[in-house]
Amino acid sequence: WQLEAAEPRYRLSIASPELTLNDLLLRPQGSLINEGVDGDIGVGTFRGVPIVSNYHADWVSLELGATGRGLGRLDMQGLRPGALVPPQPPSPNDDYDHHWFAIAAEQDGEPVWISAWRNETGGPFWAITVARGSGSGWRVETARTEASSMAEPLTIATLTWQPVPVTGPNAPRDQFTGSRWRLSAGVQQPGDLLNLELDVPPGQFATNARQSIIGGSAAMLEGISTNVSGTVAGRPLRNPQLVVAEATDEAYLALLPLVLRET
Repeated sequence: WQLEAAEPRYRLSIASPELTLNDLLLRPQGSLINEGVDGDIGVGTFRGVPIVSNYHADWVSLELGATGRGLGRLDMQGLRPGALVPPQPPSPNDDYDHHWFAIAAEQDGEPVWISAWRNETGGPFWAITVARGSGSGWRVETARTEASSMAEPLTIATLTWQPVPVTGPNAPRDQFTGSRWRLSAGVQQPGDLLNLELDVPPGQFATNARQSIIGGSAAMLEGISTNVSGTVAGRPLRNPQLVVAEATDEAYLALLPLVLRET
């Protein structure tokens, strides 16, 4: 893994039984994004300790052997305690409710890059970033957080559910997460900033991921697709090229559809 700061660009090589990549080039499409407006955000509370983060991101094109292979999202994030308080003992009620989405598409004839995430624990904490263009035309058009004046803060509704894999003998069997969602947010009226539906094929879970460990589960959804429709800033989204969805388990069975709860 290498940063070539003069370009800037990144290089990645992987050799493993599952995957081999020789010199994958990741070329940023614009300047580094400071997520949450200034890159310093609150992300929740874990065992009584508030957690804050420095969070920055690049949208990149992927090239392998001088051939374009698509688009990617490169996140850089560090977590730290937000207060010097002793953590509380683990509780059966511990639940880290986390949703994060990234979308690369086109609108009005130019690239549009969207990220949106929301954490409920100790919050809600949420952020929306919309960037447009690339190269010299790059610009971050919208950056909003829970501190913003909004007609409709970011809302995330799960439209289709799927079970979280049971990965250990003591893993609970009543955990679910989504595979299809509606994202909505409005500045002047509901939905005038984001009004999107997206989905990923079910079954895309990463085991032992950082946030799934925080949440007490051994698996976290890390789904990828190109399935998204709707509007950004009131105008239709076109030609989606990348949709990424990340979510922890949802232990709130009272929120699940009745027919799913009974099964």
